Amino acid sequence: MIFLKWEEPQEPNGLITQYEISYQSIESSDPAVNVPGPRRTISKLRNETYHVFSNLHPGTTYLFSVRARTGKGFGQAALTEITTNISAPSFDYADMPSPLGESENTITVLLRPAQGRGAPIRWGHLHGGAGVPLTFDAALARGLVHYFGAELAASSLPEAMPFTVGDNNTYRGFWNPPLEPRKAYLIYFQATSHLKGETRLNCIRIARKAACKESKQPLEVSQRSEEMGLILGICAGGLAVLILLLGAIIIIIRKGKPVNMTKATVNYRQEKTHMMSAVDRSFTDQSTLQEDERLGLSFMDGHGYSPRGASGCG
Repeated sequence: MIFLKWEEPQEPNGLITQYEISYQSIESSDPAVNVPGPRRTISKLRNETYHVFSNLHPGTTYLFSVRARTGKGFGQAALTEITTNISAPSFDYADMPSPLGESENTITVLLRPAQGRGAPIRWGHLHGGAGVPLTFDAALARGLVHYFGAELAASSLPEAMPFTVGDNNTYRGFWNPPLEPRKAYLIYFQATSHLKGETRLNCIRIARKAACKESKQPLEVSQRSEEMGLILGICAGGLAVLILLLGAIIIIIRKGKPVNMTKATVNYRQEKTHMMSAVDRSFTDQSTLQEDERLGLSFMDGHGYSPRGASGCG
């Protein structure tokens, strides 16, 4: 819009009754604007010396003509040219489209050319956040989470086309590195326009890439669990065999010494002491043990600890 204010003529040549303002577009950098445009006219009361013109085209120069009227008619017109500011580019995205393709390290999106609003589009950027264009290395050095992965000239995007984020190529000095599978990404498309010292930009999110759910870690945990289960199973089996071997050793050692089962005064604690003593004696006199007895005792001593160098799961 344009706010226009004027002053009363220095020589009105009578009593002013009204003002008449005419305007039309005469120049524009926006190809969608027809120039010269249609001429429009409005009238204002004699005590109204300003007007706000709205719904104008951005980046367009308008020619204004103001003249006053008295009882003798209209006087000479005063002319002036005013150019509206440019607006940020617009995108033809009703909502965030679905990606065209996706892998662990890339995502393919559809780029649609932006529309200049009063100024031609100079370039487009693909990045992970708005701000000053930073390359991947520059963003990494500053500890920032967003970077610009590509810069495209407007002439290279005359119509919608696919673009792969993370293709490991360089676009006008911006490296487009492969995406990390374990990270989530938001993909933005930014268009920039420039005219007569004015720069405008617009940014829109066009894709979101979630972190890959598949990971080798659960598989490794599962394999380790299976391996641990197998090891525990072997250990349990070895322990059962060991108990049987220990039982056989104790029976052999006590052979020839009948136990009087009718003695009710023999308690369990004394019997256990005799059994442990027998096992200890078997370690001090290994030369008298048979080969299968030595094999059983090499896994575990009488106190439940594996001797140095022996394996409880071998």
